[in-house]
Amino acid sequence: MDKVPIVLPKPIQDELEALAQQQNRTVLAIIQDAVRLYITTLHSLQARTMTMDHQNQNPPEP
Repeated sequence: MDKVPIVLPKPIQDELEALAQQQNRTVLAIIQDAVRLYITTLHSLQARTMTMDHQNQNPPEP
């Protein structure tokens, strides 16, 4: 998986390269951080949704 090239549209690639240069990082490092953040957010939303579903299944009694 580490050897798979990342193919992006030219404008996005240019933006990432400029951002990487500004931050003195690699494009790969920026993409890895973005993917980690995305996965963390999905896990958080999934946990929240499961909690909400559980609460809806057991509504408070009057």
